Amino acid sequence: MTDQELSDRNPLVEAGVPAVGVIDAELAGHRRSQYMTSMAVLARRRRLWLARILVLGTLDIAVTQQLSAVLPAAGAAAVIAPSVNHLRGAHRWVTEHADLYVVRPLRIYRRGYQWSAPI
Repeated sequence: MTDQELSDRNPLVEAGVPAVGVIDAELAGHRRSQYMTSMAVLARRRRLWLARILVLGTLDIAVTQQLSAVLPAAGAAAVIAPSVNHLRGAHRWVTEHADLYVVRPLRIYRRGYQWSAPI
């Protein structure tokens, strides 16, 4: 699904809040298309529109650097991911800068959310 297809399919593009989707290609495997569709459905239900989907490749390690460039460029106030694992440990950074919507299990972490300390 391209950025244009996402915009064409979403009637709330003008009214919704821009969001950036994040998918770890290695974790997604053959389910990548399914995850993209699930993120688009969640976005519509929450009055968001996916301005862009960031697909992390095997060698991409600086998730926060990529997101720090993509979020402002897209004007995004939210990040959507199939699960927290797709963020590769950047979930704290995300909630410092945007709302985080997770598809499964369905969770919404608002900007400023305080994650518990790691064990």
